[in-house]
Amino acid sequence: MSSVSIVNAGGLYNTPSPITTTTDISGYTSDQIHALTANQVSSLTTSQVASIATDAIAGLTSRHLQAMATRGVAALTSQQIQAFSASQLNSLSRAQVGTLSSEQLNALTSDQFAGLRATQVSAIGVAQLAAMDTGQLAQLSGSQMQALTTAQVAGLTSDQVASLATDQISSLKAAQIKAIETVDLRALLSGQIQAFTRTQMAALTYSQVAALQTSQVAAMEANDLAGLSAAQIAQLSHFGGKFELHYSARTPSLGAYMDRLTAAHPDRVHCYFDDQKQTIDLSRVLATQPIGTHLYVCGPKGMINWVLSTAEKMGWPKQALHHEEFLAPGTGKAFDVELAASGKTITVGTTQSLLEAMEAAGVDAPYLCRGGACGQCETNVHKCDGTILHRDHWLTPEEQAANTKIMPCVSRFEGKTLVIDR
Repeated sequence: MSSVSIVNAGGLYNTPSPITTTTDISGYTSDQIHALTANQVSSLTTSQVASIATDAIAGLTSRHLQAMATRGVAALTSQQIQAFSASQLNSLSRAQVGTLSSEQLNALTSDQFAGLRATQVSAIGVAQLAAMDTGQLAQLSGSQMQALTTAQVAGLTSDQVASLATDQISSLKAAQIKAIETVDLRALLSGQIQAFTRTQMAALTYSQVAALQTSQVAAMEANDLAGLSAAQIAQLSHFGGKFELHYSARTPSLGAYMDRLTAAHPDRVHCYFDDQKQTIDLSRVLATQPIGTHLYVCGPKGMINWVLSTAEKMGWPKQALHHEEFLAPGTGKAFDVELAASGKTITVGTTQSLLEAMEAAGVDAPYLCRGGACGQCETNVHKCDGTILHRDHWLTPEEQAANTKIMPCVSRFEGKTLVIDR
């Protein structure tokens, strides 16, 4: 190997002659690597980068690393990655971090991983993050957890979610909580569930709540459980809507969230208790509503049938009658959807609703019940080359057959192409 000696402020470096793609740099020392120019580093081939000796990695400066091509970063071996200092790792750009494989990420020491900048953590590939060891994820700080994108959170495995510490759980933002897959949410332990704040509880989707195990619900703190109540009423009130709630329970103690509801809306919430022989005067309630009012009912099947049949006999139009079963959206085959307004194409997972997939992609979509009954998420269909599996209670049979509208909260698709207006 031919070389020349030069003297600079750093001392005497044994600097190699100009490098070509065939130059063997496997024997370069740390000082020789340090003496390379940024242009020389940027022109290194992947095999040359991978050949740099582990003890010579220290010679790479932040300027070198910033100049290194993403393919060069992707070519680094696990041993080379482990030789990186904290400052060297922090020099990597988001694009460079995005090329790191799960093997490279798993090679990082706990101190290295904990030292990654939040913006770097958010650049880790979804598949790469999902393939990382649970021990690595345990090193994430609260700020790093909050930097995760909704797609990254949605991509975590059940084992990874179950391995998160309670302080990591409590640091998650509402949008991240919504992005957790229902199957992964069920993997949470009681201690993790107890770490949920009221704000986080309120962020859970209906399908997530429906998927919770009995033991998980039992582990929830009472003040956090209150965050689950009356999501529909809270949103309706926020937008200035008018409503009445007629709430029937066997006893006051069995009226979930009743105190909170009556305190927040004393003039609009009416309670009835079987043990006090109180009943809803349904005919009177229905007869006094203005034209255009919609009726929603949730409860035992017998109660739902009684309310709906009474309303129909009194002349209420069928399109104004809704009932909710609060079931999780049905599972099915994964499918792709094109979103015309946002210009995105998203994939809806097998246990994920179309609405949840849009939220995970950062698309703002309206919703209220998440049960296919309220009509808030109704979306126009631009193109349908296949079959929409309508599972809602809102669209008429004629509208469902026309395939010009879809309720993203519960409905799915099978076929080649589906383009909707979001």
